[in-house]
Amino acid sequence: MAFIGLPVTNVARARKFYEGTLGLQAGETLQLEGGYWWIEYDLHGATLVISDHLAPAGKGGAVLAFEVDDLDAWKKTLTEQGRSATDTVDTPVCRFFSCKDPDGNDLTIHQLKGRHH
Repeated sequence: MAFIGLPVTNVARARKFYEGTLGLQAGETLQLEGGYWWIEYDLHGATLVISDHLAPAGKGGAVLAFEVDDLDAWKKTLTEQGRSATDTVDTPVCRFFSCKDPDGNDLTIHQLKGRHH
């Protein structure tokens, strides 16, 4: 896999969410011909790209899952910022909930069991 690309409609709003809310650090940041943006984030060896040059968001497709150490704290942070989240699902190996980024892309926030601090 080279990267996971998520389409966004408002780059500034998306960056505020991915960098401010989720705490990711932007790496390669390019303004493409036509004024489109391509922003890469390194996720422990995988690359996430957000771009307003990709297909429209919210139409189904890829789901990005973020591994966290404290699922309940992340859910609290997201809901305090006005993001809706699904009920937490408890499986034999993990717990997770789903939410959407500002453009309607599906995200899963995931915690393996035994990793709660």
